[in-house]
Amino acid sequence: MSSQELDHWNNGVHFFKIILESILQEEKLRVPISFVRRYWKGIENPVTLRLPNMIQKKVFWEKNSDYDVLFCKGWKEFANYLSMGDSQLLVFQYQENSLFNVIVFGKNGLEIKYPVIEISEDSIEIEARKNSLGMIEDPSQKNGKPCDLIDVSYEDNGHTN
Repeated sequence: MSSQELDHWNNGVHFFKIILESILQEEKLRVPISFVRRYWKGIENPVTLRLPNMIQKKVFWEKNSDYDVLFCKGWKEFANYLSMGDSQLLVFQYQENSLFNVIVFGKNGLEIKYPVIEISEDSIEIEARKNSLGMIEDPSQKNGKPCDLIDVSYEDNGHTN
């Protein structure tokens, strides 16, 4: 490995993928063969894809031959989370410990605006429960005993509230 390669490795190795309709339909993303040949050794399953908004997604990969690696289980959810479309460009930066930083560019050539929050069925259900009406208990009946009444009036310069 040359000093340039070593320095680049310390900063993370990059590769890019242009998203095509066929990738979206197949629901898998092929990792470039040149990256797999040089850097795939030691990358564990699953990998973590981390976006600039610090959302991280676990994505499993499958190896069909020595240098044919595809992101599969979890890839579809990652693509859906980003509302990924045809002709977008993704830049992957491999860090270490099976972690890839991912930057996404739209058709216009600019980096996209990433979703602010992660939406899942669980978070929707929790939010629905928070917003639903429920019985409110009478605090005076707590533990079967009425609460002591507290006088909340006060005097201020001779005025009683």
